[in-house]
Parts: sequence; structure tokens; C-alpha cells
Amino acid sequence: MRTEERRSVEPKPGAPSRRRPLSSSWVAATVVVGLVAVIVLAFYLSVFPRRNFTVPIGWDSSEYLWRTRLAQHVGVTDIARPLPMSVSPKSGRPAYPIVAASLTSLLRVDLFRFGMAFPAVLAAVIGLAAGAFVGAVLRRPVWDVAVVALAVSLSTSIVTLLTPEGYLDTMLAAGVFIAAAMAVAFALDDRWALIPAVVLIAAGVTTHFSFFAFMAATLLLAGAAFVPDSWARWRRGEDRLLDTPTVRVGEAVAGGGALGAAMLFLVLGNHLRGPRLNLSELRKKLRRDLGKYHFRLTAPIAAVGAASLVGPARSGGTRTERTRARFALAFLLSWCIVAFAGYVGQAWLHRRIPAHRFLSFGLAVPILGGLALLWAGRAVARYIRPLGVAVVAAGLAASAFVAHQQWFATKSWTDPGQAGDARTAGAYLDAVRIPGNRPIVFLVSTRDWSTASLMLHTLRANLPVERVAHTYEFVGSPEQYLAERPAPFGLSRNTFQRMRVTYGQDPVALLLPHFNEVSYDAWAAAHPETDVAFRLAVIRGPAPPRRLPPIQPPVGRVPPLELALVAMGSLAVLGATGLGWTLAMFGAALKTAERLAVAPAIGIAVLVLGGIVFDRAGLRLAGATGAALPIVVAAMGWGAAALVLRRTRRVVV
Repeated sequence: MRTEERRSVEPKPGAPSRRRPLSSSWVAATVVVGLVAVIVLAFYLSVFPRRNFTVPIGWDSSEYLWRTRLAQHVGVTDIARPLPMSVSPKSGRPAYPIVAASLTSLLRVDLFRFGMAFPAVLAAVIGLAAGAFVGAVLRRPVWDVAVVALAVSLSTSIVTLLTPEGYLDTMLAAGVFIAAAMAVAFALDDRWALIPAVVLIAAGVTTHFSFFAFMAATLLLAGAAFVPDSWARWRRGEDRLLDTPTVRVGEAVAGGGALGAAMLFLVLGNHLRGPRLNLSELRKKLRRDLGKYHFRLTAPIAAVGAASLVGPARSGGTRTERTRARFALAFLLSWCIVAFAGYVGQAWLHRRIPAHRFLSFGLAVPILGGLALLWAGRAVARYIRPLGVAVVAAGLAASAFVAHQQWFATKSWTDPGQAGDARTAGAYLDAVRIPGNRPIVFLVSTRDWSTASLMLHTLRANLPVERVAHTYEFVGSPEQYLAERPAPFGLSRNTFQRMRVTYGQDPVALLLPHFNEVSYDAWAAAHPETDVAFRLAVIRGPAPPRRLPPIQPPVGRVPPLELALVAMGSLAVLGATGLGWTLAMFGAALKTAERLAVAPAIGIAVLVLGGIVFDRAGLRLAGATGAALPIVVAAMGWGAAALVLRRTRRVVV
């Protein structure tokens, strides 16, 4: 960032400011940011003891777990190599395996426990990043940062991201995206801020490549709002063409997209597999989710929040302050427009667009809602100050109550009984010395393709990692499997086509009670020699031993304090990893609370980029190597911050 001495009403990223001693500002900011984080973590983690959940929440949670385990085993670079072509490891989304592998290695936490705690961490990361965006771009006080952070974290938008599927890849991208937008706002009048903007956009690309189009469309649409002003500045000779706001936004998007693509395709060596989208399934999910957002109420509130930015964008403070306020308004409105465009594309134009994902990613609505709440509170406080505080508190409480109702109505989706059965199967396979590359076929009973997929994810998450790539499922009865013919319905025929090649590879076929309730009891009664005390029937393969070694359940009941410590430890590591990079990227442009609030999101960004480099160098993200990643990345960030501060001859406080 910029290092020369200069006088400015408002310091820019990397610009010098007056020297100040370490003061209570750090303590106060830490208390406020920490209190917000504790509230958010308590809100989401309390569902586990309240609902007696013993496994992670979210349909996709088992998939995240086996992807992470496989990445630790073969490397993020080679995660797709051992899998059948019919299985997508989502290699274009390396963020979760990298972050989960490194944090669990450093904190020495089981992946299942981490999977239970980490969604709450991401809710806090997104909210704090949104608060930092509002505080930094609009120059709002620390209490505004806290209010917006709570309004976003405790919103139905975040809960919908978490349930029912659990879109953690999207949540990882959301925090990075907001941090990148903040850097773009600074880049409008400071070309050096293009560096963090490009880096953070690149991190967003590598975090969730599929959503780069969403990110790019939102930023470019926001940049288009500056076309008249950019044209006027260029014609008057105030700015060079490349320094106009519209072109700066385009430079950030183009540079970040190019760097992110290079990281994915050149460094990581990725080969993307396009998602298989079913229009009827997408429509079903859209109908399921649409009412959760309460748009009849939240849309007008968001409109009030947008209106509150019009004044600062037109006549607020200096030109820099007006430009940033205009960008904030344009960016948040563009975010809403792009999310709505996804809905229009599917609902009206009948395109295969995941509109429910677009709407869940539309976090601009709760951000604008938080701004509306602050505007209303200040309007009332002009007459009765305590009443203004009460208005804000009541608004946050109402939002949290609605989100609470939705969150506590969720289900865990992962069946603890199935997880236990999968562990039993793994113990049997190890006991009879089945090689890791021998096909294992599980007979399941369902007519729903999503349930069949969930069962397969559960199996892969709980079997020994070397068996993940050689695990198959057959939908049907033992008799149909042995006759080498599928059941007479589409799902069975589809799964049969994927596993029929295993018949010639000497497979082991197993029947487990929680995976096939239709056939298990009848088969076990007719074939008692194949049934063991652990309730496992061998349809094809070696007879089970009389006794199996003790089987450790995947998680079981986790004490709330332990879960809280995992969450707080994860958030603290992300914050420590990102804080040095935050200081290096933004310098004096951010206040203390804003630095602390955005640091976890930036920590995710640099951890993902660093993890790709680690993995490409052949360093597996497990054990000591995995634990070293956040330490090395954090040290590099603090080293970069020290260099920036030394060159500016000042101490950032």
C-alpha cells in the first residue's frame, strides 16, 4: 500500500497518521467485537443441547467431512483423481477442506466436532465482515459495526444458508466477498488499494468458483453506476481513464478473476466438473425457501436502509466520503438486483438457475435492514435518546426471534444410527483384512435420490479414508443384487449403472439395518450365519469374525462448553491469521474495531490461498503440516504488516 508521507483528512490504506500510543481503543474494540461474536456463537450452538443433536447440522455436512478427510489423505490437488467419474468432489471449492483441515490439526479437534461448531463460526465471520464494511466505507462508529453485525448474523438469510442443506462453501465465500467489496470501495480513490481488492477477489474465486459470476456481476453493476461520474471526471481531466471509479472496479474484478483462475487451474491444477442441475428439483427448493425470507416485511425495511444512504451519497462530507457512500449504496442495491435476477431467471424464464442459492446469498437485504434500524434509532433518539436505543434493541430482538424459530425447527439430517452402522462396517472390513482398493457395495432402500446421496455421503464420512473412493451403493434387495439386476424404478437403475462394473472386481456387499430397513430383518432371519451381534449382514464377502474390536461412535453428545471452546478457538485462529494481513492491506484506513471485525474473513482468504500453495508443494494438511499452515500464513501477515508500518514510520493503533 501507499507508503509516502502525506497529509489527508482521512487516512487511506497504508497511509501514515499521527503516532498514538497503545490505548484503551484496542480494549474497547476487542470487547465489542468479542461480545458480538459470543452472542452469535451462543445463538447457533445452543441448538445442540436444546435439541439433543449429536451430529453436525445440514444435509451437506457429511459431504464436507469426507471431502476434507480425502483432501488430507491424497491432497487437495488430487482430490478428484481416485474418485469415479460419476462422483464430484467439488474440486472447484477447496476452501472448506483447507480451512477445516488446518484448524482441526492446529486445535487438535475431531472433524465431527468441528463440523458441529464451524457453521456458527461462519455466521459470526459474515456478520462481523458486514459490520466492518459499513463502519469502514460509511465511516460509522463502533456501535453501528456491532448492530449491523448482529442484524446480519442473526438473520433468516444466514439461517437459510445453514438449513436444510448447509451451504458452508457459500458462507466461506460470503465473508471473503464482503471484505473484497470493502477493498474495492477504497480502491475508487486510491490505486494502491487495488492490491488487496485483487487478492481478496482472487480468494473469493478460489473459495467458490461457481459464485464468481455472482460476485463479478454485483461489483460490475455497482461500477456501472459510476459511469456518468467517471466520464465527467475524465473529460474534465480530473482523473486518468484508468483511475476513474468505473474502470477501477473493472480492474479489480478482472485482476482478481485472473489471479483466482490461475490459482485454481494452474497452481491447483483443477479440472472442474459442471454441476448437474435438475429444474424440477430447483423449483422445489425455491418454493421451500422463498417464504423463509419474509420479503413482504424485509424488502420495505431494506428499502428504508437504502434510502438512508442517499443523503450521504449526494452531499455527505468530502468527495471521498461521498464516493464511498455512493459505492456502498450501489453495491448493496446491485447485490439485491443480481439475487433477484436469479429468481427471475428460474421462476419466470424457466432457466436451470439455482435461484434458492441466489436468494440465500442475498445478504445485502439484512445489511440494509441493519442500516434501516440504525436510521430509525437515530431518528427517535433526537427526541428521546434512550428510546432510540430501545428501538434498535427491539429490532435486533425481533430479527433474532424469527431466525431463532427457524433455526430451532431444523433437523440434523445426518442419521446417528447410519453413522454408527458405517463405523461397524469399517471395523468389519479392517478385521477381515479387506484391501482399501477393493470395491465395497452397500445395499440401501429408498426411492428418493437425495436420500440415497445422503446415505452415500454418510458412508464415506465414516469409513476409513482409503475406502472413500471405492464405496458404492445399490438401491434394492439382496436378491436383486445377487441376481445382478436393479429394482424396477429409476433411482435403482441409475445407481446400478454406476456400480455394475464392481461385479467383476470381487466386491464386498454389505447390508446394514439403518440403511436398509426393508430388507435387513428378513435377510438376517433367513441367514443367521451372516449376522453378527453388531447388526451387520454380509451379502457377499468373507464371513465376519465372531467378535469385532470396540467401535467408537462418530461423535455422541458433546458438552456445550467443549463445543463453545471449539467455535471460539476456530474464530480466534482465523482472526489472528487475518489480522496481520488486515493491517498490511488497509493500514490506517480502518479503525480498530473494523480491523478486528474483518480479520476473520481475511483470515479465511489468506488461509485458502496459502493452503493451495502448501498443497501444491506436496505438504498434506494433516498433523503437524496442517497445524503449521495458519501459523506460517499468520507470521507472513504480521511480517508484511511490520514492513508496511516501518516504511510509513508509524505504529498503527
